[in-house]
Amino acid sequence: MKQFQLTMKDLCMTNLKHPGIKLIRKNTIFYVLTCCIIFILKYHYSQASCNNLAWMLSPTATLVEFVTGIDFLYEPQTGFISHQCHIIIAPACAGVNFMITALGLTAFSGFSHMIGKHKFLWLIASVLWAYSVTLCVNTLRIMISIFTYQSTLFGGYLTWERIHRLEGIFIYCIALYGVHAIVRMGVRYYGHALNSKKIISTPSAFFSESTAIWIGITPLIWYIGLTIIIPVLNGAYKKNTSMFIEHCLMVFLISGMCWGGTVLFHKLRNRE
Repeated sequence: MKQFQLTMKDLCMTNLKHPGIKLIRKNTIFYVLTCCIIFILKYHYSQASCNNLAWMLSPTATLVEFVTGIDFLYEPQTGFISHQCHIIIAPACAGVNFMITALGLTAFSGFSHMIGKHKFLWLIASVLWAYSVTLCVNTLRIMISIFTYQSTLFGGYLTWERIHRLEGIFIYCIALYGVHAIVRMGVRYYGHALNSKKIISTPSAFFSESTAIWIGITPLIWYIGLTIIIPVLNGAYKKNTSMFIEHCLMVFLISGMCWGGTVLFHKLRNRE
């Protein structure tokens, strides 16, 4: 029994000395700050009216107008409306959940590679980066939605709402993989600029991203966590259980395809 207790104690001490555990403890305050920002954004989005989301809807409408030439008129409590194309940029199109996901993915990917005040700079840069990417991705999604609505792609089971949801999930998944790839390159470049090669070579998680199976899993963890796990925990899914189940199936199907494609790409590239 004494020998078993000693073994368990040694095991615990070994786990505490794990590089991943050390990095988590070293960057705890920055993880907490990021989670606080995420909570504030999530709470704001859940309580906000159309007017409160003008900081996201207004620039999105402006970008769509600039790219497509379609005019949008703002109507309080509704959103930006195009009577010409019968399109509404409403609070549901704000993309705040995507911004939260991009923020968490970016910030958490970089803290362990930064030193000193650069961690605070990375947090600020993560917020600005997530906001900018969200505006661009939202603009793309709305442009595709306009094209889809004007086409004859939907009918029968594939209603406009279902296609619109599928488009959103697919675009957001692909965009998150793009965000993750750019952030990883940025982290390595920025880290080398700080002469922190030792930090860069240290694993920032309990598993190594060099393993092909785990490549690309990080974006999915964030996306599934924000779109499925949180609604289950806070009971939001109860508003329309059948639609939520359908949404979950779409998320798992599309995200699984994206992850499988990413793993296959890395395996084929490593063989070359």
